[in-house]
Amino acid sequence: MNSRRVAISSITFVFSFANFLIFYSYPFMLGDLNISGGIAGIVVGFASCFTMIFRLASGIYMDKIGGRYVMTTVAAVYIASFALLNSHIYQLVILGRILIGISLGMLSTILMFHSIASAQSNAHKGQGIALYTFFSMLPTCLAPYLSLEILHYDGPGAIVVVAITLSFIGLALAFSIESSSAKVGGHGNNSPFSLRDVVTTVGSRDICIALGSLALLYTISGTTVSFLPAMLESTNQRYAAPYFLTFSIAMLVPRLLLKDHMPISDVFPVKAFLGAAACALCGGMLNYWLLSHPAVLVGAFLNGVALGYIYPAISAYVICQCADHIKGSMAAITSCFADGGVILANLTLGVSALYYPGKFILLFPIVFAAGAMALFVLAYYFSVTKKSTSSLIASSVQ
Repeated sequence: MNSRRVAISSITFVFSFANFLIFYSYPFMLGDLNISGGIAGIVVGFASCFTMIFRLASGIYMDKIGGRYVMTTVAAVYIASFALLNSHIYQLVILGRILIGISLGMLSTILMFHSIASAQSNAHKGQGIALYTFFSMLPTCLAPYLSLEILHYDGPGAIVVVAITLSFIGLALAFSIESSSAKVGGHGNNSPFSLRDVVTTVGSRDICIALGSLALLYTISGTTVSFLPAMLESTNQRYAAPYFLTFSIAMLVPRLLLKDHMPISDVFPVKAFLGAAACALCGGMLNYWLLSHPAVLVGAFLNGVALGYIYPAISAYVICQCADHIKGSMAAITSCFADGGVILANLTLGVSALYYPGKFILLFPIVFAAGAMALFVLAYYFSVTKKSTSSLIASSVQ
């Protein structure tokens, strides 16, 4: 990797690590202020919505306007948001968490934009996307454990101090990169930004299928984070911690090992996407039928591999198919579809759990994975039909 990519990867890692430290400890921060867990859930929900909104807004901003110190400015807001969490005024603590959601949405898109803007070819873009997603997820293997350990010995305030310290490292790296380079985005592209081009690209058949399938498959993430912990604890406590460790590691493996094999051509990668969806389907079935059996860890592995591959793969495919002047917007839209899958899982499974308690709700990820497979098969059918039609036209011309 060149020095710029190393710096972008380092920034991604430290900011993501700081975010995960806060993510797992935030309910305890509000608990110290005698705020209920329900309020914490509502605040995190609002923060997630703002993350999606500002993720998209920052993608459009980078395509249309751009700037030299955009990442540094947002990183400074990110650090200020962490500082608010140490307040004894609960309104400021809530505001801090919402600002973290806003700045995180912007930072993630800006970092992705830098990852692809510095690439000279589609192959390098695919590699940059895979490495960005790898380093953004790498902290999940350690941050939850470290967060809970710090809580046990020093309390929530110490977590905020650690998060701010890490973020200052990221701020220094961001300033170093942006001060030594020209303006990124905006009028540096060959064509001016056009919202019509974004809508046309999203509406194109293959990209629409890819994004829809991403949302369906990312319901696995919402299921794993929001619903499986309680189910595993109630059936067999021995498998709860190993399940999430296996899931997290399995998500990282394909992003690192397959970084040079992302789909970057204009041919829809049906076999690769179908393979990921099949892993998700099998993992969902194992979760449903073998929840209290050791084989459920195989389900964790399959689900992790499916999500670990499908997000960078679809991101690479979508970004490499679109024009340069809308790549930031399309990167943000792809991330929003993944976030939408998580929200879909929380809403669908949450409402269903009210009426059908028990593991019945674990059938939904199976249905969603099957739906994604059906969409990929549909894309294959369209591609075969297109080839057959082109052959017939060529024959008739001859």
